[in-house]
Amino acid sequence: MSGAGADVVLPELVGVGRAWALPGDAQLHGGGSDQYRGPPDLRPQPGGVVLDGRHPGGTGSGRVAPDALQEGSEGRKRCDRDVGRDRAGRRLGPAVRFSVIVPAYREAGRIGDTVAALHTALAGVKADGGAEIVVVDDGSDDGTADAARAADADVVVELGVNRGKGEAVRAGMRAASGQVVAFTDADLAYAPNQLVELLEEVERGADVVVGDRRHPLSVAVTDPSWLRSAGSRTVAGVRWLLRLSPGRDTQCGIKAFSREAALSLAGASVMDRFSMDVEILWLSDRLGLDVRELPVEVVNRQSSSVRVVSDGWELVLDMCRIRARALLGRYPNNPGG
Repeated sequence: MSGAGADVVLPELVGVGRAWALPGDAQLHGGGSDQYRGPPDLRPQPGGVVLDGRHPGGTGSGRVAPDALQEGSEGRKRCDRDVGRDRAGRRLGPAVRFSVIVPAYREAGRIGDTVAALHTALAGVKADGGAEIVVVDDGSDDGTADAARAADADVVVELGVNRGKGEAVRAGMRAASGQVVAFTDADLAYAPNQLVELLEEVERGADVVVGDRRHPLSVAVTDPSWLRSAGSRTVAGVRWLLRLSPGRDTQCGIKAFSREAALSLAGASVMDRFSMDVEILWLSDRLGLDVRELPVEVVNRQSSSVRVVSDGWELVLDMCRIRARALLGRYPNNPGG
């Protein structure tokens, strides 16, 4: 490894059941390379490169050791040790039942409480099939990753520079080992016990399950500010004009996916910031996935990392980019028609 900025390919993540074609050579069905190219700015650590923490699948440390890396045919660093295979090279299923990804940027002050709350909420799942908490430090400079380790996060992924929520979630999806993969916000605006409800809905057959703040049974413990409400209405209007899943609550910060859906969407998604939420739900509809919506209880926190005006403007621009990419044929289509 040459240091931060080196190009790392994360180990293969093995799915089960049906899969959807991905752009390029990243295929889930075994035709061509099924390794995922990781984000380009993963920070090397002593004795490892990509992951830190304890891997709940029994494989020891979550690090990828330097001696497991080799130069690929394109000069990129590749990992030839696969968390989805045993030492004899036999394919294994996912290591745990449920993975929860927490993208975090400058969250050292509260990531410990977040991880502790998730451990408590997922205790039953840990005892019945296994669960892991994957914290992705999105280029923080305040010790967020160290705080996550101190709180016993199962896996910690560090991005060398701030890339945005979209890239952080994709990195977490590649690192996760669960049969079902979810993500939630570091501020826990959605009570973590609700994640179990999403898990169970995926296990009942859904490909994607999302919270819907507009559901008749949803509850807002605290009302959003007038500025955030106005911004949400503006974003919804733009989504309607651009035909990007206009009927869905794309910006609800709690979502869960089957393993196959998570990997397919991670391979097709390109948006790095908050627009990734719009993109993956639009892609889910485009690919014909079974998307279900559940009511949620939400606490609208003033301390959220969302900057309503600047992030809202970037979101609008990114939604225009999504539509432009779609018109240019740069997204996969539903293979079933």
